[in-house]
Amino acid sequence: MFGSEFDELILNLKKIPGITKKQAEKIAFYILDLNFSELEKITTSLINVNKNLNKCITCNFISKNKQCDFCLDPSRDKQLLILENNNEVLKIENSSIFKGKYFIYNIKDEKEIENNIKKIIDFSKNIDEIIISLSPTIEGLAATNLLISKLNKEINKKISKISFGIPIGSSIDYMDSLSIKESINNRKEVK
Repeated sequence: MFGSEFDELILNLKKIPGITKKQAEKIAFYILDLNFSELEKITTSLINVNKNLNKCITCNFISKNKQCDFCLDPSRDKQLLILENNNEVLKIENSSIFKGKYFIYNIKDEKEIENNIKKIIDFSKNIDEIIISLSPTIEGLAATNLLISKLNKEINKKISKISFGIPIGSSIDYMDSLSIKESINNRKEVK
C-alpha cells in the first residue's frame, strides 16, 4: 500500500522476538512521523549497542567487556542458573531472589547447543549446583532433558530444575494437561 520500503521495514521489525505485524506497523508509522534528527539518534543508538555490547565469553550474558560483571564477581554464590535470555536474567536479578551466576542457553539456537553444553561444563568447575530454568514448552522440556542427560555424564555436581505447575490464582479447569502433569510430578510433601 505504501511501497516496498514500508513493507520491508515491517518485515524487518517483525523479526524482533515478540513483535507482531500490528506492533511492527505501529513502530513503522512512529518512525515515519520522526524528524530526521530523532531518527538519526535512534539509528545511532542501535548501531552503538550492536557494535559495543557483546556476549560474555563465559555465560553469554550481554557485556561491554569479554566477561560480564556476574562472572567476574567472586562474592556471588556458587550456583549456576541456566536461563534462556537476558531479559530473564534481569528479571531474576532485579527480584533479589538469586545471588549466584547465570548462563544464557538459547534453546532456539541449534548451532550453539553443543558449544553451550561445553561452556556449562567448563563453568561448572567453580560451581556447586546447576539449576536449569528453561521454558515449560515442549521445546524447553526437551532442551532441559538433553542438558540433564549430558551434564550427568560429564560432571559430578548437584543438578536441579525449577518446578512447573499451576500458577497461584488460577483454576485447574483452565489448565492444559502438561501443566497439570508437571504440577503433580513436582508436588511437595507436606507431612
